[in-house]
Amino acid sequence: MTLGADLKVSLRTKSPAEAKRLAKEAQDEFDRVWLSFEQGPVKLTLKQITALAGEMYHVIRAVLEDDPGESANWARRRRDTEASETRRLASPARNLMIPAPSLEARLGTWVDGALAERHLSVDDETRKRMLHEFDRAAGDIAMLLERRGKGDFGADTVGDRFPAFVQDSTPTVTRVTDGLTLTRLVDVWAGRFSKPKTQTVKGYRSVVTQFIAFLGHDAAQDVTDMDVARWHASLVGTGTIKHDTFIKKHRAAIG
Repeated sequence: MTLGADLKVSLRTKSPAEAKRLAKEAQDEFDRVWLSFEQGPVKLTLKQITALAGEMYHVIRAVLEDDPGESANWARRRRDTEASETRRLASPARNLMIPAPSLEARLGTWVDGALAERHLSVDDETRKRMLHEFDRAAGDIAMLLERRGKGDFGADTVGDRFPAFVQDSTPTVTRVTDGLTLTRLVDVWAGRFSKPKTQTVKGYRSVVTQFIAFLGHDAAQDVTDMDVARWHASLVGTGTIKHDTFIKKHRAAIG
């Protein structure tokens, strides 16, 4: 990135078509950064905080669930640490004993990463609440990995408690285009060629409407594979839907 009268960043490609696609992604990213500067520190709701903690939960689960290995001992170590800290606090010599690592030391980088990904700056109270909710999520994933380490691969009902993250004060992007729209493509598909069932059309329209809301525009020619991948991550990565559901329903509707 080059700073001067203008802010410049290399797209690292000599292909005009690829540059056009990457330029849009870069501009969208800059817009989110500038918006975060304008907003300043914000206060997140408990639901938003829990959603961000859930993203950490699902990332760790995706990597370690099938073969937890050493991570299956996290829950035991967590219990031992909590018991040791309880004994320390009850001891007359507690000030001479080494305390357990703080929430900030253990989870601060996870909180920072979650905020940086969305270009958010939060107030002190929100950060403290985030640390506590991330700690709860860490305990939940530790318990799950302990179960998996014992050969228990039953349903993960705890992971269902995390909602999808919805960011407030996100500007609505309105784009004027003379090209083909996603909405128009559905109309053409439904009315001219395929003659699908009414229920199928209704379902596909609903999915496309959700995709348009995620993109912030209805310009079909601007949709990229990366857009679809990001949408997949926002839904499946947060546990909103399952991967198979996305492929069979969402990917089919926008394909």
